[in-house]
Amino acid sequence: MTAGRPAGAAHKSLPGAARDLLQIGRGDSEDAILGAISKWLAGIGVDSRPQYGTPAGPVGLRLMQTHCMIEVERPGRLDAGPEARGSGLPGGGGESALDRLKRRVSSSRHLSDHGGPQWRGAVTDGRVWWVWQWPPAGEGGEPRAYGAWARRRLTAENIGDLGSILRRRSAGRPRAPDDPAPQFAGMLARFRAAHRRTRDSPGTRMRQGLWLEQLEGGGIRPAPQDADGLFVIHTVLVLISRLVSGMRAPGRGGTGDEALLRGFVGWAAASPGDVCALGDIVDRYDWRAGDGDVMRQLYMGLVPAGQRRSYGEYYTPDWLAEKVCRDVIDDEYVAGQLRRFREGGPVEGILDPACGSGTFVYHAARRLRDSRPVRESYLNHNEVADFVCAMVRGIDIHPVAVEMSVANMCRLLGDVDLAKIMVHQGDSLLIRRPESSVHSAGTGTMSLYTPSGRALVLPRAFLRDAAGIEKFVRSARDGRPLPPGVGRGLDAGDAEAVASAHAEMSAIIREEGNGVWSWYIRNQAAPLLLSDGIAVRRIVSNPPWVRLSRMSDRGRADSVRRLAADLGIYEG
Repeated sequence: MTAGRPAGAAHKSLPGAARDLLQIGRGDSEDAILGAISKWLAGIGVDSRPQYGTPAGPVGLRLMQTHCMIEVERPGRLDAGPEARGSGLPGGGGESALDRLKRRVSSSRHLSDHGGPQWRGAVTDGRVWWVWQWPPAGEGGEPRAYGAWARRRLTAENIGDLGSILRRRSAGRPRAPDDPAPQFAGMLARFRAAHRRTRDSPGTRMRQGLWLEQLEGGGIRPAPQDADGLFVIHTVLVLISRLVSGMRAPGRGGTGDEALLRGFVGWAAASPGDVCALGDIVDRYDWRAGDGDVMRQLYMGLVPAGQRRSYGEYYTPDWLAEKVCRDVIDDEYVAGQLRRFREGGPVEGILDPACGSGTFVYHAARRLRDSRPVRESYLNHNEVADFVCAMVRGIDIHPVAVEMSVANMCRLLGDVDLAKIMVHQGDSLLIRRPESSVHSAGTGTMSLYTPSGRALVLPRAFLRDAAGIEKFVRSARDGRPLPPGVGRGLDAGDAEAVASAHAEMSAIIREEGNGVWSWYIRNQAAPLLLSDGIAVRRIVSNPPWVRLSRMSDRGRADSVRRLAADLGIYEG
C-alpha cells in the first residue's frame, strides 16, 4: 500500500489492521482498499462479506449483523463527492455512487425487513468517508448524513468512532432471543383453533395423514391423544423455519411465497390471517444475528420434553458440534475441494445423515466459510455460498427437522438460493418398508404411498429431473396430459412407468387432494440419489438416541434390527 501520512503516537498505538487502513493512498486499487477495510472490520468483531449479492447487484461490503453496506470506490473517483454523476462507475457517466448505494440498500430492505430496522450505508475510497442512515423501513424518505461523517477524512483519532458506528446494531430489530419459543405460544393457540375448524376437511385429512406416515417411517408413532396437538406444533415450526429462511407470508396489499405453504402445512392456507400474524412475529427479530443453532432451542421449547425423549430427539450442544467440525474438516481437505469446485469438477462433500435441526450442518458450513483456504480464495460472497452449498449435505427422516436445518443454513449464508441447499427429508438407512410412504430401496423404483394406501411408483432414473417432476405434478393437478418432453432420455420401460405414474397421480390428486407432491417426491428421492454415487468424504453427525425396545413403531424397530444383523453390527 502507498504510504499515506506520518505515524504519530496515536497511530502507533493502533492495531495493525487499523494502521494498514490508515495508510491507504491514491495509488491503491479497489481490491486493496476492500481487503484493508474487511481486515479492520474483522479485528473489531464485525462480520462482513465482500461483493455481497443483492437483488440490485453486488455491494462492496455487507455487514451481516448491523444492517449496513459499504460501497468502495477507487481513489480519485470521489473527488467531486459521491453525489456526482458518474462517481459510481469507472470512466465517468452513469449514476452516482450514492444512487448506486441507495439501490442496493433499498432492494435489501424490501426483501428482508418488513418495517423496522434503520439501515446505514457508507461510500469511501478508504481515506475519506461518507456515512448515511435511512429512515425506518416503511416510513419512506431519503437517507441523511450520519453525524459528522460527510466527507470526513479517516485519522487515528476518529477511526474508533467510525468503528463504533459500523459495529452498532440497528435499533429496529433485536437479535432473535436465545429461547424464542415463548414468543410463539399465543400463535400455537390460534393454530389449534384453526385446526379444529378444518380437521374434517378432505385437504386437512390428507395432509395430516401424510404427515403421520412420514413420522411413522422414522419410527415415531404419536399416541392418538397427542397426534392433533403435535401436528399443529409441527406446522407452526415448519412455517417459522420457512419464514426465517426468507420466504414471505401473505400480508396487507401483497401476496406471499407459494412455497411457504407447500407440503403438509398447506392446511393452514385456510387461515391466512394466522399465517400473516406468525410472519409478523418472525419479522420482529434479526434471525441472522448471533451464532449457533437457534432453531434447536425453538423446537425444544415448543415440543413437550416427554415426546422428545420418546422419539430419541436429543440435541448436540453448539460447542461440541463446532469442535467436531473444526477437527474433521481440515484446511488441506477444504483446499482440495475448493480447487475441484473452481475447476468445475464434482466435490467430495460433507454429510450429516441424521441432521435434525441442523446443528452439524450449520457448523460444517461455518467451518468451510471461515476456513483459511476460503478466506484467501478471493471468492465473493455468492461464490462462497455456492461452494458451501455444494459441499454440505443433510438428510433427516423427520419432516420438521429438515426445514429447521435449511433455516440455519440461511441464517449463516444470507440471501442464498434455497434450491442450492442440499438438505432433504428421507430415510438415510434406506430401509425397505412396503407398507410405509417412505420410499423402498434396492430396486429401480421409488414407491410412495398415500394415507389411503394408494401407491405411486416412479423410476429412479426420473428422480434427478427436478423440473420434470414439477411438470409431472402440475399437469396432474390441472387434469392435463403429461407434457411432451417429461421423461425424455429414459428407456422405454421407465418412460412407460412415468406415464402410468402420471395417470395414478392425477387420480390421487383428484380424490385425495393436492399441494404436497412435488415437494414430497423431491425430498424422498434425496437419499436414493445420494446412494447412487454422489461423493461424500466427511461425515459429521449425532444419530438419534432411542432404544429399539422403546421405538413406538414396531415395524421400524424390526427393520433396524434386521439391518444391524445383516451388517454384523452388535445390537442388544
